[in-house]
Amino acid sequence: MYEYDDPSEEQIEDQMVDDQIEAQRDRENEREATFLYERGRRAYEAYNAGGVAAFANKNFRGEPCPGWDDLPLNVRLKWQAAVVAISKHDEGEG
Repeated sequence: MYEYDDPSEEQIEDQMVDDQIEAQRDRENEREATFLYERGRRAYEAYNAGGVAAFANKNFRGEPCPGWDDLPLNVRLKWQAAVVAISKHDEGEG
């Protein structure tokens, strides 16, 4: 049979603090992911709406551009990366 020591109150409190910190980080990461998703979507939609009105929301073949959620994940991530790069440049980091 295995023997183990019960955790001390201090260990329990430390674990509770660690759990709260991890939960906070998860919430912050989720907010950042949502922010980047929305900013990427807005940038993509603005790009497609720009240019000559007759070609708005059309690709180079004149076909309708897919909606944001219909884009492959890789393409959405590239738009999000562009948003990050522009933000860093605007903040003087890039």
